[in-house]
Amino acid sequence: MMAPTAPPVIAHHLGLAAETPALMVVLRLEDKNGRTIEWIRAFGRPDEPLADEVLDLATRLWSSA
Repeated sequence: MMAPTAPPVIAHHLGLAAETPALMVVLRLEDKNGRTIEWIRAFGRPDEPLADEVLDLATRLWSSA
């Protein structure tokens, strides 16, 4: 997790002023050899907590903790 300045389009969608730091999380899924299979980058507002979520592998549904 980092707090860089959000790109302009992201800042706009989050309702942040230009040059405002935003929370950024990068998640990466790797294969058994360490090669990246999939990755995502998500931004969040610094004044709103990121919700803890849990994936139920049996139902494949997410729930807030």
